[in-house]
Amino acid sequence: MIFISTIFSCKSQNSLVSIGYGVNLTGLERTWEFPEFDLGDLKKKLLILENNGVKEIRLPLSFNYHFESDPHFPKKIKRVIAFCSRRGLKLVLANFDHQLTEENADQQTNKIIDQWLILLDFLPKNAQNVYLEIVNEPTVSPTTWHRVSNQIISEIRKKNNAISIVVGASNANSMFELSRMEPYPFENLIYTFHYYEPYIFTHQGTSWTGDQHATVDIPYPYDERKMPNLSPKSKETAGEVNFRDYNKTGNLVAVEDKISQIAAWAKTHGVALWCTEYGVTVNADHDSRVNYLKDVGQILTKYAIPSFIWEWEGNFGVKGLIEISSK
Repeated sequence: MIFISTIFSCKSQNSLVSIGYGVNLTGLERTWEFPEFDLGDLKKKLLILENNGVKEIRLPLSFNYHFESDPHFPKKIKRVIAFCSRRGLKLVLANFDHQLTEENADQQTNKIIDQWLILLDFLPKNAQNVYLEIVNEPTVSPTTWHRVSNQIISEIRKKNNAISIVVGASNANSMFELSRMEPYPFENLIYTFHYYEPYIFTHQGTSWTGDQHATVDIPYPYDERKMPNLSPKSKETAGEVNFRDYNKTGNLVAVEDKISQIAAWAKTHGVALWCTEYGVTVNADHDSRVNYLKDVGQILTKYAIPSFIWEWEGNFGVKGLIEISSK
């Protein structure tokens, strides 16, 4: 995968930050918004990203929702891939909302396999621009995930032994779980992790993560003079401990310490490694968001890890935060 170099022009700063990255083009995974797979609208968004120098796109999709609500879903995916191929865009198809649990692991695994096999019927055998991310952020136990993921990859390989497959670890694509894994016995795999450390900063004020992240106005990097008081809601939660330790976790050194470890794992095993999500909520202030994206992007680039910012538009959206232009 080519690592794109773009220029972030920060509204409140004079400096230009050069970062290599891809972007998550979100929306079609948001089942609670009943998203329509509008092919024309999606192509327009892809063109906007391309015009801003972005050539690598991760497309989160709720397979369960779109397979059930749109009989033309596989054909639309085929047309999206063809469109991206013509324009030289790399596309990651990421399977969200898979509903995989310990209780339904066998049944749901068969469903996930069936869905991928249906899509493979619509994809060219030698597609060079498309990557299949079999399951986003699995939360089943490591033992169950090892069994399940082996089944999914094996069945995909029986149908297509060349297409690139992206796979992460349990505990929601945890880099720590990934570092404990042994690589799978398959070719052309890309291992992925998500990076949102420290969560006390990146998820501040996000309602869906609970009271532990109720404290807002947390700066990045850590600056004692700018630190807010701990929210009363966060007391006696994990957020209280994370807030106390933020002076150790909220800086470039801590970012590199974590990412360097998973980079070392990939180097030891000789496998490809991506970070398919990193980002920070719009609840953080502008300068802190820019500082964080700069630091994480810098370290990912240092260790040659292709990465995808979460997300172009949405609760973590970078559109409007920074202007992007091709270098």
